[in-house]
Amino acid sequence: MASDLEVGDGFVCDEVRREDNGKLILIGVYSSNLVVRELPAALVLSLVVNLKSQVPVDVAMQFRVMLNGEKMRGGKGRVKLPPSGAHWIVLPQIVLDKLQNEGVLAFDVQVEDREWKTVCSLPLALARPSGATAPQQPS
Repeated sequence: MASDLEVGDGFVCDEVRREDNGKLILIGVYSSNLVVRELPAALVLSLVVNLKSQVPVDVAMQFRVMLNGEKMRGGKGRVKLPPSGAHWIVLPQIVLDKLQNEGVLAFDVQVEDREWKTVCSLPLALARPSGATAPQQPS
C-alpha cells in the first residue's frame, strides 16, 4: 500500500553493482556537485533512493531528471518491497545525453499519485581552467 511507504533521500553515482550477498558497490558517488569538462555533455548516472516501509508494498513509481526545470529524462516501473524497514533501490544507467547548460540537476521520484519529491539535487558545472601560467623564458 502506497500510504505505508516513505520516500527518503537519494544520491547519484556513476555506477552501482550488487554483490551475490546483496551488498551494493557504489562507484563515483557525487557528494556536492557534478563537474563536466565541456558542454554539451552526455552522462550515464545511477540514482539510489531510500524507501521505508514496515509492511510489504507493491507500488507504481516514476522518476524524472530535471535541469533548471526542464525534463531531461524520465521512467516508470513497479517497486515491490518486503516488510523489513529501510531499503535502497537502484535506478541504474540513466542516460542524460542533452546537457547543454550549467545549472541544477534535480532527481525526482513519484510513488503512485503522490506529489513529486526531489530526492537529490546537484549543481552541474563546467570545469574551469586551473589558472596554469605559460612557461617563462629562462633568464
